[in-house]
Amino acid sequence: MSKITAKHIANVDKNGEMIIFADVVKWKQNKLTLKGQQVEITIKKLVKHRSTNQNAYFACVICVMFAEEMGCRSEEAKEALKREFLEIQLACGLKTTKPTSSLSTVEFEDFTRQCRQLAGEMFDLYIPLPNEINF
Repeated sequence: MSKITAKHIANVDKNGEMIIFADVVKWKQNKLTLKGQQVEITIKKLVKHRSTNQNAYFACVICVMFAEEMGCRSEEAKEALKREFLEIQLACGLKTTKPTSSLSTVEFEDFTRQCRQLAGEMFDLYIPLPNEINF
């Protein structure tokens, strides 16, 4: 028995009645290999996670500039910023921070905006926008 785990990206039509697969050929190939077998299908909204450029901007610009102002390492600055803006409370009552890798592109942009604003308020520090600096 072959074990197949495949992810397929698809769109639901405007009436909510049809699923249109982005890669129909791959979908058909996977279906053929599973003839007569029971399968599990999970449907969830596709979330665009932060981009490589967003990640580089945060790590190489925001964290470095904060670290210089705070007199610490950039990893420590990252953790401090996560604690400031991404802290969540678990059901057991303990607190942790959301990993930045779990943020959508929109959430990540909001997070970096909050970081830039904090830099201005705390240190009177201007952190350039991504399109204003090469990193």
